[in-house]
Amino acid sequence: MHEVTLPENGSRAAILVVDDSRAAQLLMTLQLQRAGYEVVGAATGEQALEAVARRIPDLILLDIGLPGISGFEVMAALKQAPETAEIPVIMISAATDLESQVRGFDSGVVDYLSKPTHEPVLLARIKLHLELSRLRRLQAQLLQNEKMASIGQLAAGIAHEINNPMGFINSNLTTMMKYLDKFERYLGTLEELLRNSGSSEAWQQAEKLRTMLKLDYVRRDVHALLQESSEGAQRVMKIVQDLKTFSHGDTGGMEPADLNCCLDSTINIIWNQIKYVANLVRDYGHLPPVVCNAQQLNQVFLNLLVNAAHAVQAKGDGQGTVTVSTWADHAAVYVAVSDTGCGISEELQRRVFEPFFTTKEVGKGTGLGLSISQEIVKRHGGELTVKSRPGNGTTFTVRIPLEATVVPDARQRNEE
Repeated sequence: MHEVTLPENGSRAAILVVDDSRAAQLLMTLQLQRAGYEVVGAATGEQALEAVARRIPDLILLDIGLPGISGFEVMAALKQAPETAEIPVIMISAATDLESQVRGFDSGVVDYLSKPTHEPVLLARIKLHLELSRLRRLQAQLLQNEKMASIGQLAAGIAHEINNPMGFINSNLTTMMKYLDKFERYLGTLEELLRNSGSSEAWQQAEKLRTMLKLDYVRRDVHALLQESSEGAQRVMKIVQDLKTFSHGDTGGMEPADLNCCLDSTINIIWNQIKYVANLVRDYGHLPPVVCNAQQLNQVFLNLLVNAAHAVQAKGDGQGTVTVSTWADHAAVYVAVSDTGCGISEELQRRVFEPFFTTKEVGKGTGLGLSISQEIVKRHGGELTVKSRPGNGTTFTVRIPLEATVVPDARQRNEE
């Protein structure tokens, strides 16, 4: 029988079978393995939770009556953790009473089968709920993409509104500098005339007033204030321009772009998230222009930089370092984002690109950033990889071919 795979990463679907009956567990394991599934067994609720902690399965077959904690208690524990709350669970029990079934559905199971199970029914239910689970993930990812597009439009609108007043503020500051120069020329001329007028008393009074009003200091400081204000206005306008570039409506257009400039634009957008937790090192190489969708790649760089800053902050041993490196060879352009943060275990590295998987606490991550980034890079014909060791930081590397071509997503293909 053909091997069952998951569309997200091409691996076999993994199923956890939890049953204290050795015979029942072996029977279901053989049936599932014949169908091409990867199977892990557990005889108690405690073993089930330990197995889930080691590796989150794609679906769980769960017996109600277990030694130690019951199947209902296992469900309660699964629902409490964000990373396991959405695992589809099919409850299996010899009990056929309506009360047990209702309690099972109330606890969050997606289906209920009576023992002994019949292989065709078991496999059909498993296939159905795996497909439904994938559809829910895809729907959530599409909703997230739509949300990102809406946020981008909102940001572009806000940037436009900020740009207008900043334009005339910057213009007014430039004009004030010119006006100040004219006043200084006029005052300088008056002082020279007064000094040469022959009236020492008038000159002394003028000097006294000049000292009392601290005009020498004021003249120096007003120039510094105007210069700083002008630089600040220019900086705001640069941030606004980067924001407009970053959040520009994604039309799917492919144009030559300098990825070093894309990185600078993205760094400028999120600088406040980096500067307080990490030193930033830019190790840019000479890059040829690469034909790409710059707006999409900006989103990838944003996700990687934010994750790097969070990793450094999570380590909590003082200010770390985030390094952005770029280089090219005859076939591709490379962008690597490295951090000196807490690192990622080998087991978690295999899961970081899964939709909804996150190691961040509730409210600080959706688990979609890296999966969306990987999809964007793949659509450019490229590759996004990760290397990490716990306690020794992490490096994510983006490879974009020089002959990149964006592969249309499902919605674009439907429109065509």
